[in-house]
Amino acid sequence: MPLLLALSCPSGSGTPVVEAVTFAAEPGEIYVPLGEAAKALGWPVQPDGADKQVRLNGSTIPTKALRRLLDGTKLVRISHLEGTGAPVIRNQSGKALNVGPAVRYFTAVVDDKRAEVSLAEQRLRCWQGKRLVLESRISSGRRGSTPTGSFR
Repeated sequence: MPLLLALSCPSGSGTPVVEAVTFAAEPGEIYVPLGEAAKALGWPVQPDGADKQVRLNGSTIPTKALRRLLDGTKLVRISHLEGTGAPVIRNQSGKALNVGPAVRYFTAVVDDKRAEVSLAEQRLRCWQGKRLVLESRISSGRRGSTPTGSFR
């Protein structure tokens, strides 16, 4: 977590920090919530009405290229933001990126992933940083008890 604190400086710099999301099926691709990114950059999001594409900073992004979180939040690839006019500067670790022109940008932070299993609720929840990215029912304990504890 020190990386996040060193880069975000929320009280001092005023630069918005956006938690990013990654997917194992797309190595190297980093996503951020479309609405949060657009707000930080000062760009309006203009849907086409038929939910086939969105316009962002004068460029068109097909909705097929967007992903969604469980709560319906639309995610856009950092590379698509770069294609719409937002320069991207990565830090050496690749876990933080400044996205946008020097006068108005945000810092996208790729945080660690974790999974939580609630035996009482019979639920699996997966998080990246503070973002819930997966939730599912589970069935545990059949033919013996399910071990409890923290595992890596």
